[in-house]
Amino acid sequence: MAAGSQVRNLEVSVDATDVRHRIMTVHESFDVSEPNRPLILDYPQWIPGDHAPTGAFERIGDLVVRVDGEVVRWVRDPDNLFAVHIPTTRASKHVELQFVYLSADTESGEAVMTRSIVALKWPLVVFYPHGRRLTDITIRPHVQLPRGWVWASSLPGAHGEAASIDGKTVSLETLMDSPVYAGAHVRQIDLSAESGPRVRLSIFSDRSDEEGPRDGQIYALRKLVRETYELFGQSPFARYEMLVTLSDAFGESGLEHLSCGEIFLKPGHFADWEKSWDSRYLIAHEWVHAWNGKYRTPRGLVSTDLNSTLHTQMLWVYEGLTQYWAKVLTVRSGLWSADQGLQDFAVNVAQEAQRPSRLWRPLLDATYDPIINPQSESRWRSLLGLQDYYDAGALLWLDVDSQIRRQSAGRHSLDDLAKAFFALPATGEATLGHAFEQRDLVAALQRLAPYSWESVLHSWLDEVKPRDWQNMLAVGGYRLEYNDTPGRTCAAPDERRGLICFGTSIGATLTADGRVESVEWKGPAFRAGLGPGMRVLGVDGSAFSIEQLRQSIRGARSDSATLDLTVEDESYVEKMSVAYHGGLRYPHLIRVTYPAVFDSILAPHAAEH
Repeated sequence: MAAGSQVRNLEVSVDATDVRHRIMTVHESFDVSEPNRPLILDYPQWIPGDHAPTGAFERIGDLVVRVDGEVVRWVRDPDNLFAVHIPTTRASKHVELQFVYLSADTESGEAVMTRSIVALKWPLVVFYPHGRRLTDITIRPHVQLPRGWVWASSLPGAHGEAASIDGKTVSLETLMDSPVYAGAHVRQIDLSAESGPRVRLSIFSDRSDEEGPRDGQIYALRKLVRETYELFGQSPFARYEMLVTLSDAFGESGLEHLSCGEIFLKPGHFADWEKSWDSRYLIAHEWVHAWNGKYRTPRGLVSTDLNSTLHTQMLWVYEGLTQYWAKVLTVRSGLWSADQGLQDFAVNVAQEAQRPSRLWRPLLDATYDPIINPQSESRWRSLLGLQDYYDAGALLWLDVDSQIRRQSAGRHSLDDLAKAFFALPATGEATLGHAFEQRDLVAALQRLAPYSWESVLHSWLDEVKPRDWQNMLAVGGYRLEYNDTPGRTCAAPDERRGLICFGTSIGATLTADGRVESVEWKGPAFRAGLGPGMRVLGVDGSAFSIEQLRQSIRGARSDSATLDLTVEDESYVEKMSVAYHGGLRYPHLIRVTYPAVFDSILAPHAAEH
């Protein structure tokens, strides 16, 4: 496809006031610098942080294009469906686009608008000239918001009344990395450390009576900032905005940027603190991405534009290392206890130890999951894996951290890699994507502790064979043990979805009403015939309840024990007998050496204030 025209004076204005219909109305305009060349505009397809072609062109409607005031017919490119051709003549000077963006419905968990919150993500509402780097395009943004709302953004130079934002002209790269959040019910808290850039937490809620963080929670969030500075030594941003929603409509996840993080949490996250432990690390995850992922980026994941294919092979660094540091920092800051951190690692090890996905598919291949499994199919996760570069990637880095400490006799750790590699001195205003490759990372590890790091990474990323988990844990001073002492059996994402996991006993994960979410490949439930999508109606002659199932599993301890289930599958109701006699099995990490390396990893590093 031919390269498009140069453009000047690019501006975009977004009217986000129609919250009843969840519609943004967009006006975009620019001057044509080279009217004698084809004018081709791209709509963003490869969204940074999604690692996949998730652009939402299907939500663009009523697109009208005017050239010098006259309506012209735009044409979608037949080979690149995210590009449109605009007819111009040698005399053409000015182009305008008018269109609407239709937010996803609030039940989908992927909305960007509710009656009380607007999340303006610029890749959803901007067309840009084809064939140009984001850094070579400048644009000036304007935003109209409902009157009386409060907004927050890391957008440079943004100013104006609460209902109107005018930004300064910035590169398109900077704009795409600077979402604007606004809401009717907003609480803002300063989390800045005594020295360092301003860090502000802005919480956007659907309801005016939503409870915000209490004093102890605020203290832990401020400690998270201090612990992260202690880890990396310096920050790559001049200021940082934590943009948090408490809304079912936005789901429960996050998206990273250099100077801000989008964190989507459930209502009641701060009010019901004991039940929200599984999502507390999400803030730390997006926060750490400012260093690992945004300031320093694996070369294949650097976005020079938003329509070129990304190469995801190093997501085990981009996401896996971020996941590791996020969980470690969540413990160091007090958002998790040390026991909760160890329990999280125990569940992840237990899942990896019993699942066959690593026996046919290397971990490196899982880095393609955002592309080949965009719907996040998880019913047969034990066999297929699902974005394992997150939690299995975190275990990889737990192993690396332990080995650095062992090989250097405690003189160095992965913390030193953070300071030496991910927080290089910035000159002037921080920019995105200082690219690196695996060999750069290996060289940095070698400087900390001479060792066969290439072999270590090869064994994790490329080999398809059982891993000696107990040996890996022993380096950290622990072993994995299963017992009936209550603990966790679900990984955090499953906990957030309200699932109940019996993966380490009968090998099934269910919802509270008995629907089978997933089954462990060739585990006891699988061998009995239980499959995803079925619904358990009864357990051992009693009506189904999670507690009844738990009691029956607890009592299944003899060699002849079976678990008798009544199961509904489509229009069939049948009996199944699960041959299982291991009782309830909760995975725990048990300390075997004193002092233990894992304890040193999780211990707070920053001074108390």
